[in-house]
Amino acid sequence: MIKEDLLHFLWKSHLIPKNGEKTTDGKNLDILSVGVLNKDNGPDFLLAKIRIDNVLWIGSVEIHLKSSDWFRHNHQHDKRYNNVILHVVLEEDRPVHNTVEEIPCLEVHKYLHPAIIKRYKELQEASVKIPCSIYDSSGFDEEFQFMRDRLVNERLFRKTSHSDFRNKSNKEILQRLIFIAFGSKKNKDAFATLAEVVNWNLLDRWSNKPEYIEFYLKKISGLFEAEEVDEIVVKKIASYATNTLVPEHWNTKAVRPLNQPRNRIMQLIELMKDRRSLLLLITATTPHSYSERIYLFLQELKDKQGYSDFLISTIAINALIPYAYLKGLNSGEDSWMDFVFTYLEDWKPEKNRIIDLYKGMGVQPKTAADTQAILELNSYYCSSKKCTLCSRGKKLMSA
Repeated sequence: MIKEDLLHFLWKSHLIPKNGEKTTDGKNLDILSVGVLNKDNGPDFLLAKIRIDNVLWIGSVEIHLKSSDWFRHNHQHDKRYNNVILHVVLEEDRPVHNTVEEIPCLEVHKYLHPAIIKRYKELQEASVKIPCSIYDSSGFDEEFQFMRDRLVNERLFRKTSHSDFRNKSNKEILQRLIFIAFGSKKNKDAFATLAEVVNWNLLDRWSNKPEYIEFYLKKISGLFEAEEVDEIVVKKIASYATNTLVPEHWNTKAVRPLNQPRNRIMQLIELMKDRRSLLLLITATTPHSYSERIYLFLQELKDKQGYSDFLISTIAINALIPYAYLKGLNSGEDSWMDFVFTYLEDWKPEKNRIIDLYKGMGVQPKTAADTQAILELNSYYCSSKKCTLCSRGKKLMSA
């Protein structure tokens, strides 16, 4: 089955001739620029430039399988679509108007070569975890290296652009990232939920009462029995622990003993009871000072019981580095971005089953930057079969 992403690929990859086209109502069409893919809400491509019967138009392009999808998606009621200058469709089954006039339409079915459709369907219907592994994997590593920095950037942006981080202080953002990192893959959502439930002001207020912090976090995690929580302390904090998780939030099956949520909660509690070195990270104003504070913080973690190299690596890569990336985004200072990529290049590659799959395709990760890119490629592109957005997928379909 053909989806809109294939038409996006057709348009963005310049597989439609730039000159000599005709709109469905017979007007001459020249495509001067396909525009920029819009990753937010609104029309699919922005700032496109076309010429219709020698009149220059600059605006948005919307893509649908059928022109009637315009109404099915209720674009007629959305002001953001008033700037659409061209409707690119597989089939025009109904004319489309904005608030002023009919929108020019281009049918592109004749440019969907049978070979492109065949390759697209093969990739979409592949039953393997890496769809393109059904073909010869030669050249895969080269394509991956071409995408690597973009994938790392996308992964870091995704980690830090979560709606829960909006209007939050640097202190809360860093601590939320730490919570999520403790969850690893199996329980990251549960730890993210726990971070939402936490009253961070209470942790600040109880900085000199570590026993309050311990029993508060135990209570709201929903993982500990009543006898494991001090009654006297519970009475004092009961009114603060009204929002709690339940055992069903946590994944305990197929989780190694060290990674079991109860164990991770206890390690997290020990960290939150003494946050001096953690909160010192927030005071860093330059990448150099931040790097020094990271070193001290990680050294302290190594001295704590149960903190494996794996957990320390996970915290560094999935919490401390995304926080630095966010500092770079907010400040606009390239030095923070340079630090992020340099730090990931200096860190050893991660190890897990997903990364092993890509090793089987010829990718040889040497640094954490490589493995972070692999994980983003898998989670955002391969798992959801967004092959038309992947360099290797586009190359395969254009061959």
